Amino acid sequence: MARLKKLTWEEVEDLFRTHLRARNLSPKTVYGYGLEVSRLAQHLRPLRPSQVRTEDLRDYQVGLLSGTASRSGKPLSGRNVYKVICCLATFFRWLLDHNGIRKDPTARLERPKQNQPLQGNVLTVDETQRLLEAAEGPKPVALRNRAMVELLYATGLRRAELIALDLGDFNRRERLLQVRHGKGDKARQVPLTRAAALRLESYLKEGRPLLGADAGEEALFVTRFGQRVGEPVPMKLLHRLAEQAGIGKRVTPHTLRRTFATHLLQNDVSLRHIQELLGHEKLSTTARYLALNPEELRREILSHHPRERLNP
Repeated sequence: MARLKKLTWEEVEDLFRTHLRARNLSPKTVYGYGLEVSRLAQHLRPLRPSQVRTEDLRDYQVGLLSGTASRSGKPLSGRNVYKVICCLATFFRWLLDHNGIRKDPTARLERPKQNQPLQGNVLTVDETQRLLEAAEGPKPVALRNRAMVELLYATGLRRAELIALDLGDFNRRERLLQVRHGKGDKARQVPLTRAAALRLESYLKEGRPLLGADAGEEALFVTRFGQRVGEPVPMKLLHRLAEQAGIGKRVTPHTLRRTFATHLLQNDVSLRHIQELLGHEKLSTTARYLALNPEELRREILSHHPRERLNP
């Protein structure tokens, strides 16, 4: 693919997106990577991708930190600039691998030091119960809301996974949920608690039929107009319920995902099982997700490994 050196930004971007889709990345991830490359292209024209130097990227980086190169005109945080550079590094490594450039201009690029990202809020058992109770109500929408919140806490689903659920993904007899559109489009099965299954059954019997969904609508969770709920719905719902429940923490679907995992760990569920339930590829990801330091992870592994208990 040496011809990449002569292609325009638009042509290279199209090939790069095709490459990302071939890696089975989610549409949102492909869009995010493509967006950062497009913004760089707008900043560096009339240079072609093959002509970009480390100095050009360093100037762009400074512009993002100062605000002169950001779309909003406001300075980006070091953490956000770090994410931008990671996207661009993936792009230029792909170009290098396909002979589109001779040297990777990101190889010697300093990356802003990013503080350890906040692990996010985790609710206590009491706070979780108050949140669930705030969603109570007899109306169809209230039945849907309680089922959604109960499901998020019972399974640790991501927001996108929740709204992508279809009616056929709920196995009533086995009390299982089939997550067909996980991160990287990887499927997994998640067992449901009795409480979550009961709330879901209640919504399906007494709530969803009254929300006006057409016979052909496959979405599990629908709006009051009978259409699949959009991504903003769970976020807005949890913000409102947290306020009603008197919870001072910021509560999002990700908060309940982290709460689900943390409560399982506190009840002696193994990291390996939590990893599977969350859909993480690596155990180290799960450990970071739960804010475990290396010593805690070491103790968890050694306390459960049979060879550790053998007498010397």
